Formats: sequence, C-alpha cells, structure tokens
Amino acid sequence: VIGGGGGGVSTAETVALQKQVKSLEDQKKAADQLLETSNEAVLHASYTIDSFLMPTTPKEGELGADCVVEASYPPYVDVYAALKQSDGWDATATSGASAGGSSTDGDASAGATGGSELSDEYILRSCVVDLSLDFCTRVSTRVTTDYLDELETIAEADYPKLSDLDALLANRTDAVEPYCTAFTECYLEEFQDESCRPDACPFQNEVACRYAANCLDGRIKKEYREALAAIGETAEQRAAAANAKSGSSSSGAWGVV
Repeated sequence: VIGGGGGGVSTAETVALQKQVKSLEDQKKAADQLLETSNEAVLHASYTIDSFLMPTTPKEGELGADCVVEASYPPYVDVYAALKQSDGWDATATSGASAGGSSTDGDASAGATGGSELSDEYILRSCVVDLSLDFCTRVSTRVTTDYLDELETIAEADYPKLSDLDALLANRTDAVEPYCTAFTECYLEEFQDESCRPDACPFQNEVACRYAANCLDGRIKKEYREALAAIGETAEQRAAAANAKSGSSSSGAWGVV
C-alpha cells in the first residue's frame, strides 16, 4: 500500500489509474488526429471546388501553358496534353525542367530528393494518375450499380454466368469511358505503353478533363509536393535503417542494431 494507513492507494490501483490515464490520452490523440484529417479533407475539397469553378491558367513558360483548351468556357488546361508535351510520363522525383528550379506553387519541399525540389512534371503525373483513378473508379462503380439494378428486373434463369460478369462489365465500361477500361492495366504497368499516354484528355466526359486540370492549382500542387516529399523521406529512412542493420550484422559482435 502506498502512503501507509487506511487511506493509502495500493500499487495495483495506481497501475490501473495510470493505464486509464494513458488510455484517455491515446483517445484524445486519436481524436485530434481525426479532427486534423477532417479539416485537411474539408480544405482540399474547398480547393478542388474553387479550382473546378475557376480553372487555373498557367503563365507563359509554365507547365501546361501551351495546352489550354480555349474552345471551352471557362478555358482549362488539358493536363494529359501537358504531360505528353513535357515528357511528364517519364518524370521522376528530380527529373524535368522544373527540378531544382523555382516552384510555381510557392513552396519547396526538400529531403525526399536529397535537398532538391520535386519536379512539377513528377507532381503533375502523380496527381493526374490519382484523379483519373478516382474518376474511373466512380465510372466502374456506377456501371456495376446500374447493372445490378437491371438484374433485379430479370428472371433468375436469365442471370449471366459469374465467369462472364467481368467481361460484361468491362464492355459496359468501355461503352462509357474506353480509357477507364485500359486504365487498370496502364496503372499496373506504370503507363509505359504509348497507348496509356494519350495526346489529349482521353475521357468522353469533359467534366472529368476539367477535374484532372485541378492538378495545376497551386494549392493542390503544394499538397502533393508535401505528401510526396513525406513519402520519399519515409522511404529513405527505411532504406537507411535497413542499411544500418545490414552493416551492423556484418560487423561482428560490436555492431549496434
């Protein structure tokens, strides 16, 4: 018993109280993280809507400046054309005309690239792939949902074979957005095939092309720049830890893991 006397607190009770306090602290930390994530999501949604309604038009010499779709109002940048013209599909974290130079989003993130700035082409490619994946996922979900609704109106005897469903849904997706049919394979092959690198926005729905154009908004570029830098830093830390562990294991009994 701690403190002696009848009013003391036992060691077991102290440990239980400490565990309860730790649990409450962990819950608060989790709640704070959730709130921060929610705030970031709301802010990102605001950027996306703002950019969608009032598209970014790059200045002369900036990435995408020669790819503005003037025939549409308001004009927007065809980011697929921008990737094609700038060889952005082959961009790496430090490659591209903008690597190591001035950023067009007002922010530079070092660390992931050894202190040099992530290239605008690399950031654009990452963002365009993300938004294209999001759009194609929505298309696939809508096609699948619509087909399931149709199945409810037909006799069970007329149901297609399970082995035919994938091809059937792929054909239906192809009728709506052909590029989305090929997107999964392009994604897995890292867009190496030229068919995965269209000269212009491949989507039938022009709204999807405008959606992808959000990637040139300076605020969204900054979000991607910071996220990609953080991913790179994490990868470098893991590699460094692996190298340190490998070096220590080969240094005999005196190595420190």
